[in-house]
Amino acid sequence: NRECFLDVIANADRIEDTEEFARTVIQMCRENSFRSIRLSTDLYGYPERLEINVYLHREEVNKVKPVLQIRYEPAEDPAEGEGEEKYNIKDHGEKYKLYVDGKEIPCYYY
Repeated sequence: NRECFLDVIANADRIEDTEEFARTVIQMCRENSFRSIRLSTDLYGYPERLEINVYLHREEVNKVKPVLQIRYEPAEDPAEGEGEEKYNIKDHGEKYKLYVDGKEIPCYYY
């Protein structure tokens, strides 16, 4: 099970559109295009699931509750065996659901 847990810093005093922000963060994960980090994909490929805590400023990490929590996961797990490959966030966007603070939101990554 390849899950990825991230803390993301918005570097902003507030997030106007949390749904659009969540979509942007997921797109950056799928493209591995963050400025300051790279997801390690060489050994195990892209993760199957993402759990992301979002903070406004770096000083808040692990000191205050995140301003939002993003979850990106398959709508259902592929069947085990029979050569069925596991889903990953990059190659199977159509199989995924996006949640912000536990509420499913529209997701357009195909």
